[in-house]
Formats: sequence, structure tokens, C-alpha cells
Amino acid sequence: MYYTADHYKTFMMLADMLRRVVKVVLVMVVIFFHKMQALITLFIKYFMKIKSKQL
Repeated sequence: MYYTADHYKTFMMLADMLRRVVKVVLVMVVIFFHKMQALITLFIKYFMKIKSKQL
């Protein structure tokens, strides 16, 4: 199977799009995890406060 210049261009375009999509997804995942981390730490602090009140 041989590729013409046109095929190559299309392939490069697809690869570029894929790379962009991956970058966006990675950024979103990182932001999501940062937000979740903040929520989890808040929850743990709150939980510890309740625990100390019970003692």
C-alpha cells in the first residue's frame, strides 16, 4: 500500500487534531484532580473537626 502526498496531509491533520484533543483532556483531568484534592482535604478537615468535638 502506498501513500500519496494527499494521504500524508490528511494523516498529519488527524494526528494534529488528536494531539490537541489529548492536550485538552489532560488539562481537564489535571484541573479536575486539583479541584477534587481541595474538596477531599476540606472534607477531611471537617471530619477531623467532628471527631475532635466528639472526644
